[in-house]
Amino acid sequence: MTCHRSCCLTGFLFSLCLLLGCEQSPEVSRYPKIDEQVPQYIIGFGNLMYSYSRDRILSKSKFILPVLVYGYQRSWVARSRPDGVSMTRLGVVPTKEKFFNGLLVALPVSSLKKLDLSSQSEVSRVLVDRGSLKSLLIGQKIPETGQFWMYQVRETYRKPPARGYPIMQSRVDEFLSGCLDVSDRFKLTDFKYQCLQTTNNWSEHWGNDRRRPLKEPVYRDIYYKKVDDLLERLGNNFYEKVRED
Repeated sequence: MTCHRSCCLTGFLFSLCLLLGCEQSPEVSRYPKIDEQVPQYIIGFGNLMYSYSRDRILSKSKFILPVLVYGYQRSWVARSRPDGVSMTRLGVVPTKEKFFNGLLVALPVSSLKKLDLSSQSEVSRVLVDRGSLKSLLIGQKIPETGQFWMYQVRETYRKPPARGYPIMQSRVDEFLSGCLDVSDRFKLTDFKYQCLQTTNNWSEHWGNDRRRPLKEPVYRDIYYKKVDDLLERLGNNFYEKVRED
């Protein structure tokens, strides 16, 4: 009788958990186990393409490779409230028949774990199949072995920019300065333009914090004039409205 009651209680709790959508522990659900016996790589699609941010976060990586990432879309889609400031950050989501350009960066396991600890609550680390990556450098292939990781936006937080959650100019400056960095360093003329073309959800909901960036520390080596020239290519006069602020 006791066993029967115990089994019933266990079954009830399991059913209730399924109904309510109980989450796994953050370590399991957001950060899959790392195979420490193989090389580790992270795919940068935003601030990790910007050399100052990358070196500050990861120190100087010995291996970086411009790539195309298939089966995902980069977009202004991550609702966030860092330090109490509401904004929509750059993020990636799985999307069939889409792709974006980014940077494959080698890193030690310790650095990957630090990235997990510093990551925003709206993202999770996911394993990307090697076949989804294409090198943009002639004669340099995607590494044969290793784990290829990327932080993607969790479904709960996937929403486009809105009046109360705008794109912030300082984030745009950092992102596009990284694109210019990669374009110049590897002599990939089209890379910087692909950054615009393969990024979704540009919006009129866009705040201009360039003079007083919300994110600290204050950026270095931001290519303001070149960023402005790139943004002139956006349609719908989005950037013209921002510059008037």
